[in-house]
Amino acid sequence: MQIEDTLPATAARPAPVDPAVTAEGTAVSHAAKEPAADLPARPTTRGGYPNLNIRPATAGTQLTEAERRESTLHLQATRQRVNQQSGTPVPVVQNAEQVRRYAREREEEMLRRIEAR
Repeated sequence: MQIEDTLPATAARPAPVDPAVTAEGTAVSHAAKEPAADLPARPTTRGGYPNLNIRPATAGTQLTEAERRESTLHLQATRQRVNQQSGTPVPVVQNAEQVRRYAREREEEMLRRIEAR
C-alpha cells in the first residue's frame, strides 16, 4: 500500500497554478487580477488560500472602556424605565430552578391570554 492509495483523488492533484505568480513566487501586477475597490485585500498563501495566521483589520473603530460603560448605563436605565411603564415586575432569579419555574408561569400566563381572545 502506498500513501497515494489512502488519500482521496482530489487531494492528490496539485493546486492550480496562478498565472499572476512567477516561478520565484513574486506577484505580477495585472489590472484584471486586482481585488474590487470595496473589498479589503486579504493576505493569501501561494495556492490562493487565506493566511489564517494574520488577523484581519477591524471593520470599524472599537469602543473605549468609557463608551462601553456609558452605553451599559444607558441600556440599564432604559430597561428600568420600560419595566416601570409596563407594570410587570421583573423577577430577580437566583438559580436555575427559579428560572424554570418562572418560565412555566410565564408560559401558562401567555396561554391564558391567547385562549381568552
